[in-house]
Amino acid sequence: MFLSSLMAIAAVLIMGVISPGPSFIFVARNAVARSRLHGMVTALGTGAGAAIFSIMAMLGLQKVLTAVPELFIGLKVAGGLYLLWLGYKIFRGSAQRWIFPPAGWPATALC
Repeated sequence: MFLSSLMAIAAVLIMGVISPGPSFIFVARNAVARSRLHGMVTALGTGAGAAIFSIMAMLGLQKVLTAVPELFIGLKVAGGLYLLWLGYKIFRGSAQRWIFPPAGWPATALC
Protein backbone atom coordinates (compact mmCIF):
# COMPACT_ATOMS: atom_id res chain seq x y z
CA MET A 1 0.00 0.00 0.00
CA PHE A 2 2.78 2.42 0.88
CA LEU A 3 4.65 1.88 -2.41
CA SER A 4 1.52 2.30 -4.52
CA SER A 5 0.68 5.55 -2.72
CA LEU A 6 4.23 6.78 -3.20
CA MET A 7 4.12 5.97 -6.92
CA ALA A 8 0.78 7.73 -7.38
CA ILE A 9 2.04 10.88 -5.66
CA ALA A 10 5.30 10.74 -7.63
CA ALA A 11 3.34 10.48 -10.90
CA VAL A 12 1.30 13.56 -10.06
CA LEU A 13 4.41 15.50 -9.07
CA ILE A 14 6.22 14.48 -12.26
CA MET A 15 3.29 15.73 -14.33
CA GLY A 16 3.50 19.00 -12.44
CA VAL A 17 7.23 19.27 -13.00
CA ILE A 18 7.17 18.67 -16.76
CA SER A 19 4.31 21.09 -17.43
CA PRO A 20 5.07 24.80 -17.10
CA GLY A 21 3.02 26.52 -14.45
CA PRO A 22 3.26 29.10 -11.69
CA SER A 23 6.35 27.49 -10.16
CA PHE A 24 8.18 27.58 -13.50
CA ILE A 25 7.24 31.21 -14.03
CA PHE A 26 8.41 32.05 -10.51
CA VAL A 27 11.77 30.31 -11.01
CA ALA A 28 12.28 31.83 -14.46
CA ARG A 29 11.43 35.32 -13.22
CA ASN A 30 13.92 35.10 -10.36
CA ALA A 31 16.63 33.65 -12.61
CA VAL A 32 16.19 36.33 -15.27
CA ALA A 33 15.51 39.34 -13.05
CA ARG A 34 18.08 38.59 -10.36
CA SER A 35 20.66 35.89 -11.02
CA ARG A 36 21.17 32.23 -11.77
CA LEU A 37 21.78 31.62 -8.06
CA HIS A 38 18.41 33.16 -7.15
CA GLY A 39 16.78 30.92 -9.77
CA MET A 40 18.43 27.81 -8.35
CA VAL A 41 17.49 28.71 -4.78
CA THR A 42 13.90 29.32 -5.91
CA ALA A 43 13.83 25.96 -7.70
CA LEU A 44 15.17 24.22 -4.59
CA GLY A 45 12.52 25.96 -2.49
CA THR A 46 9.66 24.90 -4.75
CA GLY A 47 11.06 21.36 -4.84
CA ALA A 48 11.30 21.27 -1.05
CA GLY A 49 7.73 22.52 -0.79
CA ALA A 50 6.55 19.76 -3.12
CA ALA A 51 8.46 17.19 -1.08
CA ILE A 52 6.95 18.42 2.18
CA PHE A 53 3.49 18.37 0.61
CA SER A 54 4.05 14.80 -0.57
CA ILE A 55 5.23 13.64 2.83
CA MET A 56 2.24 15.23 4.54
CA ALA A 57 -0.10 13.61 2.03
CA MET A 58 1.45 10.20 2.62
CA LEU A 59 1.29 10.54 6.38
CA GLY A 60 -2.40 11.35 6.28
CA LEU A 61 -2.48 15.00 7.23
CA GLN A 62 -6.25 15.11 6.84
CA LYS A 63 -6.72 12.49 9.54
CA VAL A 64 -4.46 14.40 11.91
CA LEU A 65 -6.18 17.72 11.24
CA THR A 66 -9.66 16.26 11.74
CA ALA A 67 -8.55 14.53 14.95
CA VAL A 68 -7.00 17.72 16.38
CA PRO A 69 -9.20 20.71 15.44
CA GLU A 70 -6.89 23.18 17.20
CA LEU A 71 -4.07 22.20 14.86
CA PHE A 72 -6.31 22.83 11.86
CA ILE A 73 -7.27 26.27 13.20
CA GLY A 74 -3.59 27.05 13.81
CA LEU A 75 -2.75 26.03 10.25
CA LYS A 76 -5.50 28.29 8.88
CA VAL A 77 -4.30 31.22 11.00
CA ALA A 78 -0.69 30.67 9.86
CA GLY A 79 -1.83 30.57 6.24
CA GLY A 80 -3.82 33.77 6.70
CA LEU A 81 -0.85 35.53 8.30
CA TYR A 82 1.35 34.40 5.42
CA LEU A 83 -1.13 35.82 2.90
CA LEU A 84 -1.22 39.11 4.81
CA TRP A 85 2.58 39.23 4.76
CA LEU A 86 2.60 38.59 1.00
CA GLY A 87 0.04 41.35 0.49
CA TYR A 88 2.15 43.73 2.55
CA LYS A 89 5.25 42.91 0.50
CA ILE A 90 3.35 43.45 -2.75
CA PHE A 91 1.90 46.72 -1.47
CA ARG A 92 5.34 47.97 -0.38
CA GLY A 93 6.89 46.92 -3.68
CA SER A 94 4.30 48.82 -5.70
CA ALA A 95 5.45 52.11 -4.14
CA GLN A 96 8.86 51.77 -5.78
CA ARG A 97 9.10 53.56 -9.11
CA TRP A 98 10.59 52.03 -12.22
CA ILE A 99 13.73 53.88 -13.20
CA PHE A 100 14.43 53.95 -16.92
CA PRO A 101 17.76 55.19 -18.31
CA PRO A 102 17.78 58.30 -20.50
CA ALA A 103 17.04 57.67 -24.18
CA GLY A 104 20.57 58.58 -25.29
CA TRP A 105 22.33 55.89 -23.25
CA PRO A 106 23.68 52.85 -25.11
CA ALA A 107 22.15 49.50 -24.29
CA THR A 108 25.47 48.24 -22.91
CA ALA A 109 25.18 50.74 -20.07
CA LEU A 110 22.37 48.61 -18.64
CA CYS A 111 24.59 45.56 -18.07
